[in-house]
Amino acid sequence: MTKTKLRTGDISKKPAALPTQPQQTQYQQTQSQQTQPQQESATLRCALAVTLNKLFDYLPPPHLPPPHTNLSTLTPGIRLELPFGTRTLIGYLVEVISPTNRKTDESFELKAAVRIIDAQPLWDSPLLHCLQWSSRYYHHSLGDVLAAAIPKKLRLGEAIASHTPGFRATETGHSLLLETFKKNQSKQRDALSLFREHPDGLSTQVLKGLGVTSATLKNLTQKALIAPFSLPKFAAKPIASNTSLTPTSTPTSTPSSILKEAPLSLNEEQQNALTVIRDHLQTFKCFLLDGITGSGKTEVYLQLIQALKPEQQTLVLVPEITLAPQTVKRFTQRFNVPIALYHSGLTETQKLESWTQAKLGHAKILIGTRSAVFLPFAQLGLIIIDEEHDPSFKQQDRFAYSARDVGVYRAQQLNATIVLGSATPSLESLYNCQQGRYQQLTLRQRAGTSQPPKIRLIDIRSQALQHGLSQTVIDKIKATLADNKQAMVFLNRRGYAPLMMCHQCGHNFPCPNCDANFTVHKKKQLLKCHHCLFTQPLPTQCPKCDSTKLDYIGHGTERIEADIQSLFPDTQTVRIDRDMVRTQALLKQQLSLLESGQPLILIGTQMVSKGHHFPNVTFVCIVDADTGLFSIDFRASERLAQMTLQVAGRAGRAEHPGEVWLQTRQPSHPTLTTLLSQGYAAFAQTLLEERQLTQLPPYQHLALLRSESQRPALAQELLTFCVQSAQQLMQQDNSLSSVSALGPVAAPMEKRAGHSRYQLLLQAEHRPQLHKLLDRLIPLLENHSLARKVRWRLDVDPIELY
Repeated sequence: MTKTKLRTGDISKKPAALPTQPQQTQYQQTQSQQTQPQQESATLRCALAVTLNKLFDYLPPPHLPPPHTNLSTLTPGIRLELPFGTRTLIGYLVEVISPTNRKTDESFELKAAVRIIDAQPLWDSPLLHCLQWSSRYYHHSLGDVLAAAIPKKLRLGEAIASHTPGFRATETGHSLLLETFKKNQSKQRDALSLFREHPDGLSTQVLKGLGVTSATLKNLTQKALIAPFSLPKFAAKPIASNTSLTPTSTPTSTPSSILKEAPLSLNEEQQNALTVIRDHLQTFKCFLLDGITGSGKTEVYLQLIQALKPEQQTLVLVPEITLAPQTVKRFTQRFNVPIALYHSGLTETQKLESWTQAKLGHAKILIGTRSAVFLPFAQLGLIIIDEEHDPSFKQQDRFAYSARDVGVYRAQQLNATIVLGSATPSLESLYNCQQGRYQQLTLRQRAGTSQPPKIRLIDIRSQALQHGLSQTVIDKIKATLADNKQAMVFLNRRGYAPLMMCHQCGHNFPCPNCDANFTVHKKKQLLKCHHCLFTQPLPTQCPKCDSTKLDYIGHGTERIEADIQSLFPDTQTVRIDRDMVRTQALLKQQLSLLESGQPLILIGTQMVSKGHHFPNVTFVCIVDADTGLFSIDFRASERLAQMTLQVAGRAGRAEHPGEVWLQTRQPSHPTLTTLLSQGYAAFAQTLLEERQLTQLPPYQHLALLRSESQRPALAQELLTFCVQSAQQLMQQDNSLSSVSALGPVAAPMEKRAGHSRYQLLLQAEHRPQLHKLLDRLIPLLENHSLARKVRWRLDVDPIELY
């Protein structure tokens, strides 16, 4: 048996803002395999989707497949099949090292790559550079980052498709009178009307996003009203590493043919914002479009896209999958260009289709959630990040990146324009505006004739509540329904009740795996932990004292819905939360009831708090406005203000005025009084001043090291080693003296999913110093014996500290 090693290499040089990463350690593998003799041959430096944050060296395969005629045609970004221990993995070429630049080391016997998969790189040079930057900035394995940037089918080695399936109307479909459809064929009629509006056709995954079912497509196809088609196939030819893959024949578009309907007229504020941003298209600049809810930010987005060159593409990021269908609908109504979707709700085949459309340049507009920020584009000219303040743009596990921050960096790499839109901008974005990095444009009046809603605090300290609602709120809902309008009740808590308690002995049914109590889900007769997802049947008696007197404490959306149905038995209720709406079809069904205009009551969580347009909702009640007032999270006040105003923005968005009532037991709390009396801008400025005094972000930069284990001592010991190592590094280098290490301490929820959790917070005034310390600390951590026994991860710029 021959013992062989893989030689590891450094990730390519970092930008000036970050220090150089130290030499990586060697990783040894043992495998019974014939190795190739060390000849004067180039070395392929590759990234693999493994936890080790390093690169691996291989020899080229014995024979290069067409169109690769020699090693000079191998460009960074192609996939290779590589031997790795006893496995064969898909890797990604990062660099080709010539024999003259390769350091010889007789102790290493390099293995040869099994085969080369791609004729052309998956990413062009700017995007590959962005991915490498992301790996360095977030101190995460480059191979893992590259794998996260492509659909699963590509990660498994599947070939890139050269076409995209779709449907378009036939001549018969264009000439058929829509009145010939029967009443029970309304879905077919609406779908055919959609195809007529888009004569170039629509892809299958966009049709799914618009709610067109496969049954409808089958019926229309059988009637010869539509026909399947594929986008033109493109020639496969080698490309340079600094160019993108473009089709041999790109559909031409002129400004007049791009639009399917005329743009809306803009008010003075909208027109000013549009003019300023439009004047900076084709150059890198980051704009913060700070517009109140209903101010017409989306119309500004649409007219900006119209102003792009015909060949340019747009990336639109939304924080939630639930916002994707209405965004697609709005953009499809306006533009007669191919639009693609990319989010986790799509099948792997649909994701690959969207990825291909973007790369080939066919999709002119790509609408997606967080992961879409890494999609390849033939010619990306504009990035729009809607609701930029939303924490959903930050990945919370494994590769903990911020799609907003990566989007800004990517726009800079491409010399493209980026627009961050929000009614309640994050403090980080407001701070960047104050520092001159971003340009702030404000929209302070609602578009059209609608007016901002009136917001009122309802003091419930001395009131008797009926099912969690005060009598004044109940009366207001009755008046709203009597006026043929819709009311919304907001509570950001799922389930029937957050706590079940024995009336006899006080037992509160804790989760056996977490430091948290079970949530009651009465409809499914379950107790469920919302942290580890462990469930058990709803008990009928107390396990401690056998009492059958079990009380439900508090309210969730399921209980609010049941209580409202008892208060208003003749009124339709619509509940939108993650328990009720599990698919896009169910969401569309619920939203269609709201769009019908009939009087009803909407009960929802944060899923309905942002982006949605409910023109018939004129009254909103926030059941528990005190949530977040006393949280240990320093961002709690900011989040509470953002959610409050986002929810309030759902009221009075059409010609009917809206009202928003906040039930509270803290009517004089400064967070609520400042927000309602002075507005979000003044409130945010107050918070920024507090952050500066307390030296918290954005005035300081954070990195959070987390560890967890079923054996608490091991998790704590690993972070103790990190603290000691960090202190030694600071003593050795005076430039690191301003970095402080806080901890290790137990996480606020110490036990979760059966693991004890600890955390260490690193804090610095200047970002380069923090990264310099991490560059030296993380390799030490990776090589520690406990690093393979304890789960740990690093979160740079964390948005949650618990």
